[in-house]
Amino acid sequence: MKTNKPIFWGKLRWITVIAAILYGTCLYASPYVAILKCKRSIERKDSGNLDKCIDYKLLRANLKARFKKFIIKGLGDNTTESPYITLGMLIIVNPLADGMVNAIIRPSNLQALLNYGKLNLRNKEISATEHPQNFVLGNDLRKIEPRLFYNSYRQFTLSIHPSQLNEPIEFLWRRTNLVTWKLHDIHIPHRLYLK
Repeated sequence: MKTNKPIFWGKLRWITVIAAILYGTCLYASPYVAILKCKRSIERKDSGNLDKCIDYKLLRANLKARFKKFIIKGLGDNTTESPYITLGMLIIVNPLADGMVNAIIRPSNLQALLNYGKLNLRNKEISATEHPQNFVLGNDLRKIEPRLFYNSYRQFTLSIHPSQLNEPIEFLWRRTNLVTWKLHDIHIPHRLYLK
């Protein structure tokens, strides 16, 4: 009497291999899918879905720390001579950094950064296609091709390098669970927010 064990184990082996390949593909493709969903939410100004793809608390903290460091560095080394100057500097630096962070994480600015590598640090919402003269680096609105790559298993980078900048703009994404990613930091060249 013949048994069907070899056929069963052969099918089970193939099913396992196919399942492992599909699982690996989902893991590998998950940041790309997350970035596309977030980009679509930014373009539609869909705040409900933006909350799912942006870690606002961490993004604000990272940007604010970087801006404070940049502003303090720009003030020079002589600011620590007097405790009054240091206190005054803290009173001025925090609101400046908060204002810059709030301006940058608006959907219109995130869209302009992602698509064109430009910023609009004014208070009102302006579309990149409607008013190109309002952007820091002029009216060159050609789309920029992004580079996407893993830094590690838990960190992914979307990097764009506008031709008018010496360094790229980098959007750092962090894996929050197996297939979910959130934007947690943006490295913006100083030239974009100096003008």
